[in-house]
Amino acid sequence: MPNFSTRRTAIAILHYFQDHPTAKDTAAGIARWWVGEDLEIVKKALALLTKEGIVTKDEDRYCLESTSQVEPSIDKITRKLENK
Repeated sequence: MPNFSTRRTAIAILHYFQDHPTAKDTAAGIARWWVGEDLEIVKKALALLTKEGIVTKDEDRYCLESTSQVEPSIDKITRKLENK
């Protein structure tokens, strides 16, 4: 199970994607500009979201999977992470 910091960061990334569904950035950019969190924690959060099928990595940039498939899943994953 991911630790609290990883879950909290994953939720922050999900909220960012809800507001900016076409956003793409590197792990470092997400850490610095999106969530203001340590890079290693962001990498763990992105790995979690990738495993859940919400986020995909294209070369070195992360983005949402096809938004039509992901939108209902974002709320579901957020609730799941908040309840752990």
